[in-house]
Amino acid sequence: MSRVGRLVVVDTCQFARLGDLTAVLNNLGLDIHIYDHHPAATGDITSLVKVIATVGVTVTILTELITSRNLR
Repeated sequence: MSRVGRLVVVDTCQFARLGDLTAVLNNLGLDIHIYDHHPAATGDITSLVKVIATVGVTVTILTELITSRNLR
């Protein structure tokens, strides 16, 4: 876990829901990306990349990003 440099969090912004992965949050230079459809709440994880949208499921956000970037 000490070698993790990027953490991609999908479908939550809450520290409490990361379970054992909370161990990586102290890694120096950790790059956190969050993709979620839940509304903001107290205790949300702070990150430089945070994509939050009011949609039914998080996969909608990911699909829209893939489509907009013409990825296969």
